[in-house]
Amino acid sequence: METKKPKRYFRKIVKNGSSLALNLPKEWIEENQVQLGDLYEIIEEDHRLIIQKVIKDEDLDPVFLKAMENSYKRFEEDLKELRDR
Repeated sequence: METKKPKRYFRKIVKNGSSLALNLPKEWIEENQVQLGDLYEIIEEDHRLIIQKVIKDEDLDPVFLKAMENSYKRFEEDLKELRDR
């Protein structure tokens, strides 16, 4: 299996009102289907920032959610047993 090479983008810090900001690369915005108003979580880890979209239940396919709920109910006791080991 071929390892995907990470993409690198360079951006300058800009002033946005009284805050500092980074503009996101257009290519990344398009690839990730970023929309105005989307909520993103920013995690700091080892002096790096990880940016990931916050997925809300309404963003998920209802059929998928129902399947996950049914699977959880079916295996709930087994999952609890594994958790408590």
